[in-house]
Amino acid sequence: MWWFMCIWPAGALACERPVCAIDPSELSLARLVDFENLPSGFGPGRLYRDVIEADDVSFGEHLIGQARDAEGDYDRIDGPAMPPLRLGRAPRGELLSITRVGTSQVLNGQGPAGFPKREAEGEGAIAILFAHDQAALSFDVVGGEGGTGFVLFLARDGTVLDRHDLPDLREDIRAFHTPGMVERIAALIMMNDDPEGIAIDNLRYDLIRQMGAIGLGGAGRASYVLAHAVTIPVPPPDPATANPPR
Repeated sequence: MWWFMCIWPAGALACERPVCAIDPSELSLARLVDFENLPSGFGPGRLYRDVIEADDVSFGEHLIGQARDAEGDYDRIDGPAMPPLRLGRAPRGELLSITRVGTSQVLNGQGPAGFPKREAEGEGAIAILFAHDQAALSFDVVGGEGGTGFVLFLARDGTVLDRHDLPDLREDIRAFHTPGMVERIAALIMMNDDPEGIAIDNLRYDLIRQMGAIGLGGAGRASYVLAHAVTIPVPPPDPATANPPR
């Protein structure tokens, strides 16, 4: 007789928090947003005054109902959101920017100093809202000069699931999951206090649930391979926001 069950990485079983950090190499995630198809520019990039929307994920600054504040040049977003979850608009219409960095394009939050000032770039909050709850996700941190990142995770009813502080920010891949790989993450907010700010790239989500077989009295193992990444198209911004002088 054989029993069929999901086999999760060891890191997925060891955490007792609502949302846990995990080695990104232990995850297989089917969807990718890399921002490569968007109009962009070299610093300060191209401003996006409105929410960036795709079929199943959207990007903004905060969720409606959350508390918004500033700490010096940095955005601070806190607390629960109001269901049904929706992304809010920034009061000055200076929400996000897409910047060309080497051969890649990255997403910046615009801080309180306002676009196109250098002290705003990468110091604003980035909110990500999924159309469907996620069990795991990862993203690339771009930049980082040793500051701290803050990631707030929210459930579909607007409640805060967890908050992770990410000290000593450097260019890295950060990955998270829920215990048991239960689909609970509806949204996340990323903030930081890094001296140079940070950007993100290569958001990955949509866990591939691979199956393994365990025989009675035997052992089972599942292999984890990278799935084909799907780039999600996002509508272009207003051309008037392209590459302004600082």
